[in-house]
Amino acid sequence: GTVDVVFANPPFAGYEKDPNVLSKFELGQNGHGNVSSVTREVLFIERIIQVLRDGGVAGIVIPQGIFTNRNLARVRDYIRRQTQILAVIELPDWAFIPSGTSVRGSLLFIHKMAQSPPDDYEIFMKRVENIGFTSTGRPSEENDFPQTVAEYHQRDPRYLVPVNQVEDRIDAKFYIPEHRH
Repeated sequence: GTVDVVFANPPFAGYEKDPNVLSKFELGQNGHGNVSSVTREVLFIERIIQVLRDGGVAGIVIPQGIFTNRNLARVRDYIRRQTQILAVIELPDWAFIPSGTSVRGSLLFIHKMAQSPPDDYEIFMKRVENIGFTSTGRPSEENDFPQTVAEYHQRDPRYLVPVNQVEDRIDAKFYIPEHRH
């Protein structure tokens, strides 16, 4: 609990199966006190939240499945119990193809709270299409991030979702205006 800011891109591959490691994590257990193998990024998310001081913030690149997979609802519940979700930025489906993987990813920005997170805040959720390079890895002048940062700071209502409207899923695509209806 001593780190103020974390920027992380945990590995998206592999399962942790070692009971000695899993027993050290809430998310390494099945909710009934028994260790259960999980993907490594799940343990990274928990560890990042653990090391943040109260009031600390983190930006984490995570696989889209963390937000949508039914089997990972415990991970989403953990994030929601331990932090205030500031923003979810969904990356293009092809964002990681130039680095050799087809995993869909998102950026999760969180704020660790000393108390339970409030019940009445808004999460900034947006899907970006242009990220400064193409699906082949070539640099591109098209980049939605500067505009997205401005929209976040301006609290653009098009991208604000009340936390009490966020149900099981936390993915931006599900909550952005054109998909809400």
